[in-house]
Amino acid sequence: MIGAAIAIALVPLFGWQATMESKATCVSNERRLATSLLLYAQDYDWRLPRHSYKRDNGFVVTWVDTVMPDMPGRQVALCPATASSQKGSATGPRDNPYSYALNVRFYDRFQPGPYPYENLELPAQTAMVVETAARGPKSPSVSGYWDTTVDTDCYPVPHGGRANVAAADGHVITVKIARHAPGDHDVLYGRFGGSMFNWNGGHPNGDTTGRARE
Repeated sequence: MIGAAIAIALVPLFGWQATMESKATCVSNERRLATSLLLYAQDYDWRLPRHSYKRDNGFVVTWVDTVMPDMPGRQVALCPATASSQKGSATGPRDNPYSYALNVRFYDRFQPGPYPYENLELPAQTAMVVETAARGPKSPSVSGYWDTTVDTDCYPVPHGGRANVAAADGHVITVKIARHAPGDHDVLYGRFGGSMFNWNGGHPNGDTTGRARE
């Protein structure tokens, strides 16, 4: 009886340990993905890739496939907490078989083609890679991040009600996602969560003397 009682008491502890291990693995994954993106940018005049595009045969190529083309490397793009929802072939006609999305503002948003990284004044407060997951059993997630007010189910909080996000300078933090109501915040620049914003720290021109756009 004593042994059974101890085992029952340890269940919450094991659950907490699993959650922390999952979070740590996810942070490591995002850090490696962010590093791969920045290394890619170094080779392409400091421009990041598109979040995804379709080949002539209909297969979708995501940014993960571009910066980490080998299959072992792509395993880094699966968060242990949400990997089960990311089923699908990496070369199949899915929008994203991975657990992470790339901020779409780096391509075709402020100008045609890739955005010049050097023009980003506040990379440490700009979301670059965020967690994503499938919207449903038969609905894929999106490889590009737009805003948490759009299809909120796509942005899970699997780490104790929080999510990991990699900033454009390569560092990774865990934040509580700011679940804004539609029309209640700036979808282009506004806050992703914590100190992280959708773009440029919430300051269109990098001028931090005024309030950030929420």
